[in-house]
Amino acid sequence: MASTYTWADAITAINPFIKSIPITVGQATIVDQLNSDIWRSGIWQWSIATLTSASGVLALVHGHQDYGVGTTTGAVFYRLWRVRISRTDVSPIVQIDKDITFGLTPTLDLFGSIDSIQAIGPVQAGTWYLNSALQSSVGLRLDRAASVTGSATYQIDGEYQYAPIKITSTASVIPFPDQYFSVAIEGLLYKYYKLGDDPRAGTRVTDGRGNVSYSGQLANYMAELQRMKDQEDLGDGAMFRFPESTLGGTRAGNFGMWGWY
Repeated sequence: MASTYTWADAITAINPFIKSIPITVGQATIVDQLNSDIWRSGIWQWSIATLTSASGVLALVHGHQDYGVGTTTGAVFYRLWRVRISRTDVSPIVQIDKDITFGLTPTLDLFGSIDSIQAIGPVQAGTWYLNSALQSSVGLRLDRAASVTGSATYQIDGEYQYAPIKITSTASVIPFPDQYFSVAIEGLLYKYYKLGDDPRAGTRVTDGRGNVSYSGQLANYMAELQRMKDQEDLGDGAMFRFPESTLGGTRAGNFGMWGWY
């Protein structure tokens, strides 16, 4: 379904409930904060982009462990979702998913193939090298240097979640589909109640066992957000082969025959 509502529409909708709270103060900042909160809470279908290099394909190069990630306008890299190595000189193409691991260190004395490379992880700008030059963009690091010989060709494929675009005007279109407009409404109500020290805002409570519960408007907002996550969040594995058993639950990032690797 299309996204046609704007943040101004949501502000208009909550106006009757705000009363004495100054709703015109810092509107763009408030909706930007709310949008970022929602964006970080899930791997949303509308927030996914395809891994590429600056020129297109992320081709593996013999002896290289680090690779730069290209981004399209408005799709700045935020976090890696799925990643795999593909061999493209054969038909059909061979593709093997890899684990996503953070904090991989330079290991140029070890070489790996499409089978022996087990993990790939993101590295931040200014922490990785290409041809001995420190890079200022986000990159990907293999757990060892790539071994590419003969006529074989390999590339890194996958998807990442891009960062939310900063909202500077309430005329901006809400990024998620119209059927979830209630998430924006309930979230803005909570933000404004909190801004006005209104007791209707509610709180987040953690008991002695670590269980979290919500009250007031915060509870309404979190309930609507959870409903959207149940339908649209790619990372939670909502599909089940055996609904009565947790064995059927898929694990975030890996989708094997039974949902587990």
